[in-house]
Amino acid sequence: MAVKQKKSVSDKPKNRDQKVLRRTAGLNVVISIAVATALLIIVNVISDEKNYRCDMETLGRYGLSDSSEKILEQINQPVRLTSIYTSTKPDRKPQEYLPRLRDMMDEIARQKDNVTLVNVTSDRAKAEVLGRLRRVLDEAASDQRAIIKGIQVLDGEQGSQYDSLVRQWSEYPSGGWLEQFGLPKDTESVMRANKKQLRETTTKLRQDLSASLPDYPDMVRRVEITLAEIQARLTRVSSRLRNLSAVPERAKKHRQELLSAAATVKSALAKASVCIGRANSPLPQDSLKVLKSFAVDIRAAADSAQLAATKLEQFAGKSPVRSARSWRLERISLPWLYRGISRSINNIADQAEGLVRPTVKVADRQRFVTDARRVIPQYLAGVEKIQIAVNALLDELTKLDKHTQKIFARAKQDNYLQAQIKPLAQLLEQAAGVKPLPEHLNELIKKINQDNIVLIEIGDKTGVVGFDEVWPLKAGQQASPGDKDGQGKRAFHGDSALCAKMLNMTSEPFAEVVLTFFEDIPERYSPHQQQQPMVGPIPSPFLQTVRDRLEKANLEVTEWNIAKQPNPAKASEGCPQVLLILPPPEPTPMPPRMPRRRPQWSGAEVEKVRKIISGGTPAIFLTGYLWPRPIRGRIMPAHYGFGDYLRNDWGIDVRTDLRVIRAKPDDSGKFKLKVSQWQYMSLSTFTDHVIGKPLQARRMYWYNVCPITAVSDSKTGAIIKDILAVHKGRNEMWGISDIRAFFEKLEREEPLEADTDSGDLIPPFAVAVEANKQVGSEQARIVVLAVGESFTDHYLQNPIYNIGADGTPVREPPPAADVDLLINSVYHLSGKDEYIGAGPSIIEPIGQIASGTMLGVKIIFGLAWPALMFAVGIVVMIVRKR
Repeated sequence: MAVKQKKSVSDKPKNRDQKVLRRTAGLNVVISIAVATALLIIVNVISDEKNYRCDMETLGRYGLSDSSEKILEQINQPVRLTSIYTSTKPDRKPQEYLPRLRDMMDEIARQKDNVTLVNVTSDRAKAEVLGRLRRVLDEAASDQRAIIKGIQVLDGEQGSQYDSLVRQWSEYPSGGWLEQFGLPKDTESVMRANKKQLRETTTKLRQDLSASLPDYPDMVRRVEITLAEIQARLTRVSSRLRNLSAVPERAKKHRQELLSAAATVKSALAKASVCIGRANSPLPQDSLKVLKSFAVDIRAAADSAQLAATKLEQFAGKSPVRSARSWRLERISLPWLYRGISRSINNIADQAEGLVRPTVKVADRQRFVTDARRVIPQYLAGVEKIQIAVNALLDELTKLDKHTQKIFARAKQDNYLQAQIKPLAQLLEQAAGVKPLPEHLNELIKKINQDNIVLIEIGDKTGVVGFDEVWPLKAGQQASPGDKDGQGKRAFHGDSALCAKMLNMTSEPFAEVVLTFFEDIPERYSPHQQQQPMVGPIPSPFLQTVRDRLEKANLEVTEWNIAKQPNPAKASEGCPQVLLILPPPEPTPMPPRMPRRRPQWSGAEVEKVRKIISGGTPAIFLTGYLWPRPIRGRIMPAHYGFGDYLRNDWGIDVRTDLRVIRAKPDDSGKFKLKVSQWQYMSLSTFTDHVIGKPLQARRMYWYNVCPITAVSDSKTGAIIKDILAVHKGRNEMWGISDIRAFFEKLEREEPLEADTDSGDLIPPFAVAVEANKQVGSEQARIVVLAVGESFTDHYLQNPIYNIGADGTPVREPPPAADVDLLINSVYHLSGKDEYIGAGPSIIEPIGQIASGTMLGVKIIFGLAWPALMFAVGIVVMIVRKR
């Protein structure tokens, strides 16, 4: 039997102490949670306000590059960055592209305190920004707006004037003197055309002015075209009237002379007709005597007809007489009719003179007389018709009606249509003197209406960075309006795109790139000209893309044509020069005894370049594989004009006779060449040289590459460093020497391999190098890029067509990244290594979290998880209390 024990008095204090401890522990949990929550909120608020940040990611994808930080450091003016991402296109949705861009803009704002960020995501907000920019543009374009206002005023004033002139000329009397020249109808058409063109231009201008940012330069250009065309038409009418007013007096002055010449032709031909006899009369007994006399008479008639034609031409001169209706007879001008008769009867005279020889039979002479009697009357009738036409012409030209006399009176005073021409000329002169808009405003006008842009405002300058500059297509991708996975096809380039634009807006050019070439291109070249343009393998007109990229990289581009200028222009103070030297054309063999009309490349031109480089001006040599050419029936390797200079002065052997290829191994241990690799050879094995290191992760393509090697035992003292090299062991790459034999193997589909016995070159070799040496007191520096043809417009602007792994065709973006090698070389040679960059890395970025998923994350980790922890604490407190 159990005995129930009674609690002792001593147990009660112990129980009370346990309850107190449990309450204290529970209270500590509550306080800890509250303090932790409050501390978390306070830290986040302070960090957000003060921009305290610790960058824990290691790939460098979400931070600013060193070159961007350097650019931002030197900007002392306030910067306003406005992202205008309002596109509705499926492949450019703001919710996909804007978050990453805003992160980058936040990074820039954290780096600089004077950066203001604005995010525009609605049409209303965009309209406010455009309104502010419109006011800035209108203020800068006051001259252009004055021209536009001027033509609008002109339209209001001259429109009614043209209507009045149309009425005046439509009332010109039928049969009036000017009608024979077609002037009344022509003038009516001119006045109607002037009014129509003036009205159409002003209407189009009003439409253009309604745009958010009107293209004022283009509008002024169209105004100038309209004014010039209207002025030309009015001037032509006024000039015709002035010239026609002198015709009657001129016709009176030459009347007698012309009528006399026409009468002489008729009488001379009539005399010849009488000499030869009528058609039905008996044949002459002495045909020889008749033919001798006839030959003289018919020759005189031919000469008189030729003389009459000449006198008519001299009378017409440059006057409007040729446009008169009576100047023609049966659609042929009177001088041409006289000349036609002169040629025909001259032939008859030649035949008659040939028949007077003693050996000619009498029957032949009699036959000629019979034929001449039938033909000569026909020519005589024609001459009579021409004589009547000449007389009618002179009558019409000398008889003026009163209406025409009044018009001529004004035309002679040189004031006809001047009321219309003078205002046009004044406005044209004013338009010609308009000061061009700043370049940054021209860019703003052209880019502001693009989809998804970033507007940069620094001081009084504005710049626009387009969507494709911030988000360029990745290699192997192409844009399509229907793409749903747009972001997956694009790489983020915001860091370099925004900072490079800010650099271009705030800094003077880092250096002057002097495009150096030896060319002779006719100003108005036509493929049908006998003299072809003299250019090298890389013509300077084909480098427009390179020029644009260099200018965007804050570099000034000038030219030095060695064929026409003895020296380059002097460099600006504080702006170093860098020569960008193109391969010169080979001397053209000239035919014997033919004077040399064109300059020829020679050692003198090399000496000019040597002198400048030795003086401390750095240079970049662009070259590549040079195709062999036939000379006197033999195929000879082409000669590189700077090859000897680089070899002898620098110890650099540029093997322009070898073409580098990259093949693909096959099962036999040999190689096959993909067609695409011939045109687009991928090579990115850059060394750690400052020029090439940032490009190591880039996929780059090259064309017509040649190898570069160092001259053994060279004593030039030059230090040569590889930039882009093909290392030893890269057996799939080599330099081929016999291009014809190589193509024959390709046609036979034979495996390929390097044949060193035939002159092929296997690695190691370089395709881009830098060299420097001491020349007197100066440090001479050069870069040689044996990938020169990869910088032409055709190569940089056309997409790359390749075959994917599954055999389907793939279109990749143009190899525009090639120009980065050239830009980095210029930066290095001009002492701006800190600005050398490479654009986006090929590492895949972390994907943006979808908005729905992000909401779930916030609910779980921002609300549910803390609530759960709070609940657990309460449960623990209750359990411990029990």
